Parts: sequence; structure tokens; C-alpha cells
Amino acid sequence: MKYFSLSYFRRTAYTLYVFIIILLVINSWNWHTERKLLREIIDSQRQQEASPLAIAKSLMNYTYLSLPKKSPAKSPYYFSDLLDKFPRTTTSNISKGGGCGYSSMVLADLLKTAGYKVRIASMFCEDTFGCHIFVEAQIDGKFIILDPTYNLIFTDASGTPMGSHEVRENWSLLRKSLPKSYNQNYDYENVQYTNWNKNRLTKLLYEFSSAILQIDLKNISLRAYLLDVYKIYFYVLISVFIFLTIISFSLSRRNFYKVLRFKLKD
Repeated sequence: MKYFSLSYFRRTAYTLYVFIIILLVINSWNWHTERKLLREIIDSQRQQEASPLAIAKSLMNYTYLSLPKKSPAKSPYYFSDLLDKFPRTTTSNISKGGGCGYSSMVLADLLKTAGYKVRIASMFCEDTFGCHIFVEAQIDGKFIILDPTYNLIFTDASGTPMGSHEVRENWSLLRKSLPKSYNQNYDYENVQYTNWNKNRLTKLLYEFSSAILQIDLKNISLRAYLLDVYKIYFYVLISVFIFLTIISFSLSRRNFYKVLRFKLKD
């Protein structure tokens, strides 16, 4: 029975190996294709000797004009609905579009691929966290607002781009020049980069970092580190592959010594 169990495990492990390798090939191809697409978009929007601000504006304008404004209707099929539970890749966001969150993820990935440091910010308004989502990019040492939903950058009287705290302090003046379609509830009064109260794990991480490590996580945007979904899938698959290899080697080695001891007794 022990031999059968080990043999069954080996067959299962080999099947999983093949399955993981297939997934790795498909994922790697999609990863390469997506990164290539992003670089092509960046190159098409990057003008010769353009400033970092001009390139960022051009990428935001591309996102605003190219992405569908509404998400497609949900499929009646269970499998399609199940796939929607997984994180959307940037390629999927570009083709399917959606609300402010999807367009912000696309712009953030484009900017990050182009070499910008980015943060994805959410507002708390209308009794809802994430009522509106936008991007901040670091340009000339300062994080400025880039809102792809409205193709909007806030500037002061001198034309200098503004960050969230500056917009919040000057909201009474800035709101007068907003597009008519702009929701006035999006007033930058309560901006967060990560919802650390989302669940117990993130809340515990935030409390531990603040109290024990003395690290302020308020300005850390976790989503900015999770933009490349195919990259995450790649490392998850590699981790599972390594785990299976270690378990298989450990069981095979244990079985080898058992057989060796049995033969020595004979």
C-alpha cells in the first residue's frame, strides 16, 4: 500500500509538472506580449526630446481616448464569471476598459514601464472607500495627480502640476475650472494609497510596521507593486514547481533508504 501511495503521488506530481510547464509557457508568452505592447504604446506617445511631464500627459491622454469607458456586460456562463474573479491583466484592461480603477491601472503600468515612480490613490467619499481612483507619478521629485478618467492634471497659477495635498488645500478655487462631467464629491479630502483596514491581515501588517518597525505605510501603494499580473503568476508557478520538486525528492529519498535498509536486512 505504501508503494502504491508513493507511486500514485509520483504520477500526480508528474501530471502537475506537465500542467505547470504548460501554464508557464502560456503565461510567459502573454507576459512578453503585454510588455511589448506597453513599450510600443510608450514609444508611440514619446516625442523626441519631450519632457517627463509631456510624456506623462501623452500617456494619460492615450489612456483616456483609447480605453472603453464602461465594462462589457457580464457573461451568463459560470466559467467566464469565475475568470472575472482573478486580477485583470493590463492587456485585458486595455481591451475591455471599465471605470476609474481600470483606467488608472493601465496608466500606472504604462508610466511604471516608462520609468516613472507611481502610486495608485483612492478617495473616501459618498461613504465609500475607492469612490474614485487616480494615479500619482513622481516628476522632478514631486508626486503629481494624473486622472485618466477625466484626462485631468491640476496646475497652480504658474502652470506647475499639483499633488493631492495642494489640490485639497486649494479645492475651493480649483473646483470652478473642472469639466462639467466631473463629480464634485471627488474633492481629495480623504486620499489613501492602500486600504490597510480592508482585512485583518493588512491591518495587522500596518499596526506591526507602525508600532514595531517604526515604518509609516500611509504613502505606500501596494497596487503599484502588483500591476504586472503575469509576473506575479510566473513567480507563483515557479514557487509551486520548486515546492513539488522538494516534496518529490524528499519522498523518493526516504523511500530509497527504506528499500536499502530492507535489502541489507535480507
